Amino acid sequence: MNVLITGANRGLGLTLTRRFARDGFGLILTCRSGNPPDDVDGVVPFMRVIGGDLTMAATLINIHETLDEFGVDLVVNNAGVYSDESLQDMPSEKIIVISSVNFMIPIMITQIAWPYLEKSKNGAIININSVAGLNSSYNEPVYSATKFGLRGFSEAMDKVGRPAGIRVLSIYPGAMKTDMVRHREDWDNLISPEAVADAVFDLYNRKYDSLAVTSITLERF
Repeated sequence: MNVLITGANRGLGLTLTRRFARDGFGLILTCRSGNPPDDVDGVVPFMRVIGGDLTMAATLINIHETLDEFGVDLVVNNAGVYSDESLQDMPSEKIIVISSVNFMIPIMITQIAWPYLEKSKNGAIININSVAGLNSSYNEPVYSATKFGLRGFSEAMDKVGRPAGIRVLSIYPGAMKTDMVRHREDWDNLISPEAVADAVFDLYNRKYDSLAVTSITLERF
């Protein structure tokens, strides 16, 4: 079984990498630096790290070529950009980056991976969304908009994928204890990335005979 994880070099992405490596998944990882994680445990059949900016065509071509070589069973669209700036304070360039990484890139990676997932016996895409994709916040207008868009795309593609045996699933976590929100005063009380990674792993591996679980919302106590 092979998994593609975007944004795999830190935060939840790195935690997901460790979790899937522990169960012997082949790893296809994307991160800007292109540096492989040096603390991956378990027996890993292979690990390919794709460096570069996901918004660049060359990086997407590299992903396509890698999937053509190894195939893929699970895609975890994890890479994301967070901002709690007001719309009036946010430069237009940043709006474009947040919209691209949080919304457009998962669509494009889904398009690339889809033919390979159709060949898998257990093909799935898990989109790491946010509670901001369920309930908008006054101080996260652009971020919330991208996550609402990802939610709509996920729900639509799940309907497309089910007849082909591909599940498109969503995780909606609250704020996690990662560097992305380290500035928060309540950082120590946020959700642990390890708990979210376990939920992602379980969502992929758990099967039901009479129902389909399409999303999970994770909130802190």
